[in-house]
Amino acid sequence: MINTIQRLLSGITFLFLCGNMFAQQDDILTQTDSIYSDILNQKITLTVCLPKAYQDAPKKRYKALYYLYENPKSVEIITALSQKTQQGKSALLVIGIDNHGKTDRLNNPLANNLLLSCLEKELIPAMEKKYRTNGQRILHDLSATGSFTLYAFLNRPELFNGYIAASKQWYAKTNDDFTVLADNVLSYPDAFSGRKIFLATLHNTEHHMNGSEVDKEMQAFATLLETRSAGQIAAKYQAFDDWGVPLHPGFEAGLKFVVQKKSSGKSPKTPLTMIQTETGRWIIQTPKKQPLYEVFIFDNGPDYPSEGLIRVVKNGKIGYADANTYEIVIAPQFDCAFPFENGKAKVSNQCQTVKEGEYHSWKSDTWLFVDRQGNIQK
Repeated sequence: MINTIQRLLSGITFLFLCGNMFAQQDDILTQTDSIYSDILNQKITLTVCLPKAYQDAPKKRYKALYYLYENPKSVEIITALSQKTQQGKSALLVIGIDNHGKTDRLNNPLANNLLLSCLEKELIPAMEKKYRTNGQRILHDLSATGSFTLYAFLNRPELFNGYIAASKQWYAKTNDDFTVLADNVLSYPDAFSGRKIFLATLHNTEHHMNGSEVDKEMQAFATLLETRSAGQIAAKYQAFDDWGVPLHPGFEAGLKFVVQKKSSGKSPKTPLTMIQTETGRWIIQTPKKQPLYEVFIFDNGPDYPSEGLIRVVKNGKIGYADANTYEIVIAPQFDCAFPFENGKAKVSNQCQTVKEGEYHSWKSDTWLFVDRQGNIQK
């Protein structure tokens, strides 16, 4: 089980002195702002970066990125990266939040809940009243505060549409705490419908003496989010060699992931669908209701998505299909096949099904591994 990722921010606050001083830098207008938080009983300084076009198009509204770091230079860098990542699409309005350095790397529910309440009841309403936002929000933080983004995602998924947790640390307690929390809250997966989260860390030994174990645990956690939510959540984990303040690769990759639109891989006129038949089987069918293949049964229901794939069955063989489009990714060819984990799945054509009470398990002396491209290796 995986649990709390870096604690955080015990006392963060926001002040709302309307500093109307704009510092123009390239295509960015930087404004110092603030809000007073009664919940946190303190002021929090804000750095607000607006697209240069903000003043020229008074009716246009923008998606807002809330960044848990207030330093103007860093907020401007994040804003510039977001404009680069959007590549001509509507730029983001970026709000940098001063956390006063009161963050920590393990889970502190009391402090986290206070900050969440402040965001929901004070900060976000104040920003959406003052600035032309469109109701679409992204939350981003890194390093020590990376855990708050994950905590917010699991506890208040409706507050933001996308979450980017570029956290440099993932400890054993973090893994345990957040896994337990995810298991509990994902009992009600509908609350997470359409939500996206990007998890990042560093994998070099300077920061992680157990880098391979961290990679394994964080990838497993991302898979857990998708699987336990029955595909309601889109989650991705990526490790980086390094990220500096000028570069923020964790942010750039994360933003691309959370803002990208899902591609069905099919024309909207001809989607494949999953249905349950009168006999209780789950099948994938064409628009003309012609059955193509069955969905592998797991826990008395259709297979859970894992890393974007589900298992399907045709002519007694198991393969993998896209969890969103239901199109075949790896042709059915295996007698036994496990869900994908860390980019590959364990498969065999020389296996036995062993009954254990009302459950069954697979046993084989010749397990192989298949990747998403269908390559098979020992």
